[in-house]
Amino acid sequence: MSITDLSTPGLADKRNEPEAIIQKVEVSRLKTYQGEVGLAKEWNENFTDPASPVYKQEASNFISAMDQVYRNIPDKDRYNGTVVDGFRSGSTVVDYRLFWNDKFIQEIVTFPKSNDGQTGQVISEVEINPTDTAVLINLIKYELPNLLGTPLTATPKLQ
Repeated sequence: MSITDLSTPGLADKRNEPEAIIQKVEVSRLKTYQGEVGLAKEWNENFTDPASPVYKQEASNFISAMDQVYRNIPDKDRYNGTVVDGFRSGSTVVDYRLFWNDKFIQEIVTFPKSNDGQTGQVISEVEINPTDTAVLINLIKYELPNLLGTPLTATPKLQ
């Protein structure tokens, strides 16, 4: 997080009121995307039991592949992991959550106490490089099959 303090000349009026102070802070918020992806993999009943070695291994393989996909992109510092929520039949469908840090510049304008005794503060935010879910999906669509060694059976969904 970085903070920039700026004194804003010109905001003080002719009554010699104190000038406003502007702070710009880069903040990030964790955003969770829910997704699913179908794998061309034979269904196994052990995929319904999170305690089974088969489930654990398949979940671990999926998470490792997602980590490789997102740790090799320019915004890799925004990727904050993947969790497998479960598997469903219909080939094999993986339900997962992708954690992503959205970054914002938060501007805080503080108006010091004026001659009339009033104070105030205004806060605004602007997102830095808004996340395009189509880009996140295309990374899964084109990179994941190579990493898992199995084709996808449907276009990945992410919301």
